[in-house]
Amino acid sequence: MLSDMKIPRCPECQADAMFHRCISHIPTKAAFKRNGWYCEQCKSGPYQLGTMTEAKAAETAKALLSS
Repeated sequence: MLSDMKIPRCPECQADAMFHRCISHIPTKAAFKRNGWYCEQCKSGPYQLGTMTEAKAAETAKALLSS
């Protein structure tokens, strides 16, 4: 459920400045290597935050775009 997708604080500096970056649209392990959550304040990342993997996030995005 989308309402459950709260953006967490940065694990490094605890700032509320996280954003998600998707580097490639090709769903392979190498292509998604740098995908994840980054902190705008301290520039740390990428992190996998929450329980959804980047591969699962890519599958979900693809399904939403094709519907």
